[in-house]
Amino acid sequence: TYKITAQVFYANDTIAPVVNIINKADFEGERKYYRESDSVEVQATISDNMEISNKWGTILLQNENITVPFSHKTDDTYYLSKILPIDIPKGDYELKIFAEDSVGLVGSDNTTLRIDLTGPVIEAIQPNGSVYAEIIPIELSVTDVKAGVNTESVYYRLREMNGTSICPEAGMGTWDCYNSRWVNIELNEITGTYKTEINTTEAGLESGEYWFEAKAEDILGNKGILE
Repeated sequence: TYKITAQVFYANDTIAPVVNIINKADFEGERKYYRESDSVEVQATISDNMEISNKWGTILLQNENITVPFSHKTDDTYYLSKILPIDIPKGDYELKIFAEDSVGLVGSDNTTLRIDLTGPVIEAIQPNGSVYAEIIPIELSVTDVKAGVNTESVYYRLREMNGTSICPEAGMGTWDCYNSRWVNIELNEITGTYKTEINTTEAGLESGEYWFEAKAEDILGNKGILE
């Protein structure tokens, strides 16, 4: 006669999943900013002794949280993505990625989501209110300390004035008036400013007063205006 006994062992899992965001450079790198309606994608690895039952992300705003849902997994990388709402305020926010295993333990990793809604600052170096003759110099300082200036987005416009009236968008008012339309200015690599000039004879400008405007965008499309 044989007596067989068995002893059952239960392993208690006390270690939460290890989460590692692997594309932090897309958020923490130089000039890495986002704006409303942008698509945010987070890539992460998750490791655990148990099965991963849930994974999600959260953007922690001041008065509410935005969920970043799990999208898909490719090889060992988990992808979570979200289209940012149109009313997200500017600022720096904690972005956390969570993973929960089958026994309810939760691990996380975090990065910073930076929202930039401010356009470039434009300063007119020339023209500066002086009286010009044959040549009107144009030089603009355009800066953006966050996302950076889109160097192809800098334009100026010159419109004739009649007293307090400015030549309208269409270029025709109650009098025949000059409107240069929007003219692109290239970056001068030497001075770091945007420079060009107007030959008044070639442009057909008559003596008088003119309204000068400029506009530019940053890398995200935020607009700055000088008028």
